[in-house]
Amino acid sequence: MQIHEIIRTRRTALGLTQEQLAGKLGVSAPAVNKWERGNSYPDITLLPVLARTLRVDLNTLLSFREDLTETEIAEFLNRLYEVSRTEGCGAAFSLAEEKLRQFPNSDALAYSAAGLLEGLLTLFPGTDETARPGREDFVAGLYEQAAQSADPKIREWATYTVASRCIARGDLDRAEALLDQISNTHRDKRELLSALRRKQGRTEEAWTLLERELFDRAHGIQTTLLSLIEMAQAEGDRQRGPGLLRRRPAGGRGPGPERLRSAVRPLPAGGGGAGRPGGAGPAGPAAA
Repeated sequence: MQIHEIIRTRRTALGLTQEQLAGKLGVSAPAVNKWERGNSYPDITLLPVLARTLRVDLNTLLSFREDLTETEIAEFLNRLYEVSRTEGCGAAFSLAEEKLRQFPNSDALAYSAAGLLEGLLTLFPGTDETARPGREDFVAGLYEQAAQSADPKIREWATYTVASRCIARGDLDRAEALLDQISNTHRDKRELLSALRRKQGRTEEAWTLLERELFDRAHGIQTTLLSLIEMAQAEGDRQRGPGLLRRRPAGGRGPGPERLRSAVRPLPAGGGGAGRPGGAGPAGPAAA
C-alpha cells in the first residue's frame, strides 16, 4: 500500500476520525483528508509523530520494502501480460522497468519478469524492430542480475538460463564455467551439459549423458510403479493397481515387486553405451 492508503487504513483501524487525527498532529482536518486522497503528503517533520500515532514504524508508513512476496510477483506478472495484450509489448516493458526501479534488489522479480518479457519478444517478433535489441539487452541484464542473487535457488535458476543462452549464441567457454557453478542435483543440468558437449563436437560424451538421464528417469518411474503395486497388494485392492499387477500370472507366480525392485540397479559409472552409434564403450567421464 502507498502512504495515503496506510494513513487511512490505520486511522480507521484505530477508530479515529480525520478531525481526531488532525488534533493529535496539530494540523487541520482538510490536510488529513488531502493526505488520505493522495493529493498531498505530510510534512517530513510530521512523519515520526504520525507513525507513532498510527502505531506503525516509519518503514511501514513509507511503504519501504526491498522485495515483493511470491503472490505479489505473480499478480504483477499477470498484469504485465494483460498490458502486453491490450497496449502492446512496449507498454509491458515500460511497466516492468518502472516496477524494477521501485524494487531494484528484488532478484525474484527480476528473474520472473525476464522470463515473461522474453516470452513476449517471442510472441510479438515483428513489433517495433528498432526497439528490439534494447529490449533483448534489458532481458539479458535481468538474468545476469538474478544469476548474482544471494538466494541460492534464484541464483541457480538464473545461472542455468544464462548458460543455456550462452550455448545458443556459441559462447561455449562461458557456458562451461556457468555449468560448473550449478549443483549436480539440478534436475536439468545433465541435459544442458549434453547440449554443450554436442556443440563442442564431443558427441560421444553428449550421448552418454543423455543415456544416463534416460536411465535415471526410467528408474524413477519404475520405482514409483513398484510402490503403487505394493500398496495395491497390501490393501488387497487390485482395481487400483496398475496393469502390471493385473497381468501377473494366476497363483501369484512371476516376479513380484520385491524381485523386480532388486533387479533395478544403478547404471555403472561411465554409463552403458551398448548400441550407441560409433562404439560400445563409454566415451567420457560419468555424468553429474
